[in-house]
Amino acid sequence: MMTGNDSAITDNTFSNNRFIRNGLLIAVLAAFLFSTKPILIKFLYQLGMEPVPLMWLRMMLATPVYLVVAVFAWKRSQQTLAVRDIAAAAAIGLLGYYLASYLDLLALQHISAQFERVVLYAYPTFVVLLGALFFNQPLSGKILLPLVITYAGLLLMYSQELSSSQSGDNPLSGSLLVLASALAFAGYILLSKTVIQKTGSLLFTSIAMTSAAIATAVHHQIQQPLALPQYDSQVWGLLILLALFATVLPSFLTSEAIKRIGPARASMTGILGPVITSILAIVFLGEALSLTGLAGMAMVIWGVALLAR
Repeated sequence: MMTGNDSAITDNTFSNNRFIRNGLLIAVLAAFLFSTKPILIKFLYQLGMEPVPLMWLRMMLATPVYLVVAVFAWKRSQQTLAVRDIAAAAAIGLLGYYLASYLDLLALQHISAQFERVVLYAYPTFVVLLGALFFNQPLSGKILLPLVITYAGLLLMYSQELSSSQSGDNPLSGSLLVLASALAFAGYILLSKTVIQKTGSLLFTSIAMTSAAIATAVHHQIQQPLALPQYDSQVWGLLILLALFATVLPSFLTSEAIKRIGPARASMTGILGPVITSILAIVFLGEALSLTGLAGMAMVIWGVALLAR
């Protein structure tokens, strides 16, 4: 016979399991939305857009949402923020959301969406290496095997990229650009940890994104005067999807997933990213995936999973 205490324990267990399950579903949805970004960018390139205007319009559409969230987070903050912390968040945002994004957009002009997503997925390995080189973080011998597996997989993916490249593509330049993007984002991860602890994740992300938006606007102004371009409804529709559904929404979903299930469980769903992007690229962009590329992708996912564990 079940007692009142037993019933309460059962209810709590069911509630906790449902909370975790919902957190995992949120993390999976965030991974799916993030995975659509290179597909949308490729479509916009096919419609004649250039990297800097694309990046500017994406940030212009996304920034108002982040500003609203920043005001909300600021009002809810229980501590007084120092000017140096706000300045640090803005500076780090330039690294992670301006420089890394710009290099990534340049890379997508020369390489496939699949290869871009796999290289970016491998950024935790760069976090480990940069942490050892510049932040005195210990480099354990246990991570050597995951690093070897990951980079061997990247080499296999690069060999497919060379064999499937078309006229006008430049796989070497694209690969170097996306590697530089991954390195910039790894630096962002390393530098942001301390500042996020002081500002909170919502306010930090909003400040960082706003800083990157301002930098992008200045970059665009240097190239050509800022003016709202006359694009057709198809281009604007893709830009709105890119800004809101492939940038803003998954960033907040990821924060919610981390709050519900923790960073370790949330990061595990990142394994789905390269797989989802590959499927979308094959279906919508007509990209090929050979057995060599598939093996390379599997090795990268395996290596990063080992490193995370």
